[in-house]
Amino acid sequence: MTIQFRRAAAALTVPAALALTLTACGGGGGGGRPSVDDMSSHIMKISDGHLTQTQADCVAKLYVNSDLSDGILNKIMDANSEDDLDKLDDKDISSADNKAAESIVDDLDKCVS
Repeated sequence: MTIQFRRAAAALTVPAALALTLTACGGGGGGGRPSVDDMSSHIMKISDGHLTQTQADCVAKLYVNSDLSDGILNKIMDANSEDDLDKLDDKDISSADNKAAESIVDDLDKCVS
């Protein structure tokens, strides 16, 4: 898994200083693009208290409005816990999603700091 995608996805669960330690998410994904409200609610649920509502809203808005694919966003929505966030590997993440994640890393760091 690339560092850029790890940093972008890690904003779901931990402060930016720890962002390099987590990967994206697990699950199958499916359906259309999630709404910002749905994504924010889900981020709050799986963050287990690591993020405030304001931080979750910020992360959700960045994710949904980014060039990340619907598939990867739905995989995030499929995660049931932080443990699920460790299940993707390089073959599960397209180069386009890695590029999209790289483009929002700095803004995600701002969301969680």
